[in-house]
Amino acid sequence: MEQVRKIDLMPTQQQEVIATLVYKGKIAAIKLYMKFAGCRLQEAKNAVERIGNEIQPGQANG
Repeated sequence: MEQVRKIDLMPTQQQEVIATLVYKGKIAAIKLYMKFAGCRLQEAKNAVERIGNEIQPGQANG
């Protein structure tokens, strides 16, 4: 089993990933996360899914 490493994005980057997830969808958010974090596809997918499970309705409305 592959180890999951925690990659911390800057708050503005995390908000951009959340907004992208909400308004453009999961694939676009994964691509953006990969760009910001410099990680592999599986890591980005897991992170975006985790972010998606943690956000509350209305949170992306900055």
